[in-house]
Amino acid sequence: MKVDRRRVLQGTAAVLAAASLGKVASGKEGVLTLIDVTLTERELRAVGASRSVDARAIEADLVRQWRDGLGAQVASAGAVTAYVRWDKALVLVGLARESRMTYRSVQLDRSVFAVRLSGLG
Repeated sequence: MKVDRRRVLQGTAAVLAAASLGKVASGKEGVLTLIDVTLTERELRAVGASRSVDARAIEADLVRQWRDGLGAQVASAGAVTAYVRWDKALVLVGLARESRMTYRSVQLDRSVFAVRLSGLG
């Protein structure tokens, strides 16, 4: 059997397609929850959120945290919901826009916003 560039590309495409279908079918694209550390438990309860084991904390320097790997985690996650104050909502939307992600920001309470992000748009 002769192996040429076309057959290698077809085989590679088939393997990648099967891997991506398997990932979607198995539900491995996770849901990531981000919570601003400055939010109180009372504020989180008011909007129906809570600090869980799976939730990641958003620290004071969100830009540094984003550049140190949070951005890559958000890009690889299936869906992301961040519960933040207004200032971090603005920064998070800016970072998502810079990374060409889709985003939606909704004010849930007087001082709490939910920012929903989805991978590369």
